[in-house]
Amino acid sequence: MLIPRYWARQTATTPGPRGKDITVTCFGWSAVSEAEAQQQGLERATRHAERLAAGEALEGGYSYSSNPLREETLKEFPSVDGTPFAVVTRNGYGCLVLNTARVMFVDVDLPPKTASEALGRFFKSLLGKHDPYPRGKGEASRLALVQKALRADASLGIRVYQTASGLRYLITSHLADPESDAAQKEMIALAVDPAYLKLCKVQKSFRARLSPKPWRVGVPRPPHRWPFANAGEEQAFQNWQAKYLKGCEGKAVCLLLKEYGTPVPAPEIAQVISFHDKMTGALGLLPLA
Repeated sequence: MLIPRYWARQTATTPGPRGKDITVTCFGWSAVSEAEAQQQGLERATRHAERLAAGEALEGGYSYSSNPLREETLKEFPSVDGTPFAVVTRNGYGCLVLNTARVMFVDVDLPPKTASEALGRFFKSLLGKHDPYPRGKGEASRLALVQKALRADASLGIRVYQTASGLRYLITSHLADPESDAAQKEMIALAVDPAYLKLCKVQKSFRARLSPKPWRVGVPRPPHRWPFANAGEEQAFQNWQAKYLKGCEGKAVCLLLKEYGTPVPAPEIAQVISFHDKMTGALGLLPLA
């Protein structure tokens, strides 16, 4: 898993065109030490400043580039050899995320609802019939692919969850390498979200969000990202977090829809299932967020 424990913000300045200095701030990262993260951050800042001074454009986009995601590590699940098989991090907009080295999660978006489905929902609302999470034909088409995969592989085990905007699958019958062609093909056959597919390969892990997106619980994005530049930023984040946690009360991230197959999960899969379902509220009847 590409999840560095240490991050450091560094700044570099180089002479630019027309006598104006160019200053660039970058983050460095390391799995070894804070000092190594600082050194790498300085090297990156210097390199980018020199490129800008030379008139070169910097690469756009961060989350799905070759760089790791800048997320604070909150919890690790160690394997027998001491390396973590799962890590809980906090992402850029404050949500908890479960990262797994070999336990496959598949994130699936649903296609837009048809005009008839939208109209049907409107008339139901007029009659007082409130369905907060209408799934429509889009979900049925995605679940048909699950059935197809089950027919093709009788040994396949899969837990299907509903999310606020789609589906989440947890493969229970086998471990997988997120960088492998086999895992990529398996996810594609299940109509995986293309951005998620790329992220898994680049970050060398599968991911599942454990807490709601803040805007779904009436809270804005956090005012600052970790690592914080000073105590003021950290305090502002803590104040935001208190409101966010309050907003998350009584909400679920996903709900277990169905479990297919009768596998005996590997120990780390069993641990991931237990932790994931508890943290997301998957076994209850709470509204999705």
